Amino acid sequence: MNKTTFILILGLTLVTFIPRFLPFKLMKNIKLSKRASLFLKSIPFSAIGALVLPDVFFSIPNNFIASYIGAFSAFILSLMFKNYIYAVIGSILLVYLSIIFF
Repeated sequence: MNKTTFILILGLTLVTFIPRFLPFKLMKNIKLSKRASLFLKSIPFSAIGALVLPDVFFSIPNNFIASYIGAFSAFILSLMFKNYIYAVIGSILLVYLSIIFF
């Protein structure tokens, strides 16, 4: 590894690390309101939804019914059961069956 590559890796590491570390360091002694705390806790779910949901409907080419059945069944099963493994297994099974029969 030459010097330029090492400096580049070090710089990219710092640029990635600083934005992840600073919020923890700066917010250490600050008490957030309930509303702000609730908002910050909901961000991971929103991000996952924004990343996953568009791909759900186009995951199976030429078979949109199976995609819709999988998304809807995963949503319903996750509401019904506390353990999300049931939602995952159930939705996979329903998608498989819908591919076979539709």
